[in-house]
Amino acid sequence: MLLVLVAVAVVYWGLELLVQSPWGRVLKAIREDEEIARALGKNVFWYKLQAFMLGGAIAGLAGAFYAWQLTTIYPSNFQTLITFNVWTMVVLGGAGKNPGAILGAIIFWAYDALTRFYLPKLGWFSSSEEGAFRVMVIGLILMVLMVWLPQGILGKSEELTLGK
Repeated sequence: MLLVLVAVAVVYWGLELLVQSPWGRVLKAIREDEEIARALGKNVFWYKLQAFMLGGAIAGLAGAFYAWQLTTIYPSNFQTLITFNVWTMVVLGGAGKNPGAILGAIIFWAYDALTRFYLPKLGWFSSSEEGAFRVMVIGLILMVLMVWLPQGILGKSEELTLGK
């Protein structure tokens, strides 16, 4: 667990440095308006490819830790619900914000842990209904969040509306 926390801290620190660098500012410009970045002479495809490679390296590191935790990997380990959960964490905290991703993961983990252990004690649902109820509530939370805070909890509304 300590090794995972150190890896998360190092990756977070590195990403924060990259966001503040000229490379990160170019990526923000590409996110806001790709044509303007291209007009300023930036090779948009190359920057997108670099960001994709960096994301793939981070995902590979996370996958290595996931495989280490499970001790074995099968295709059934990778269900669509896992992708939905990760997407929920990012959207909840604020897409495009490193602290938002961490906050979203903490909130989602707390929700998941609380409902996993306390929902069965209530006795309202059968075990199969409990899982469906938990996913339904997360979906409801996402819908409410998209209506009132579409940029996420820590996101800036100016970035979504281009300053309007």
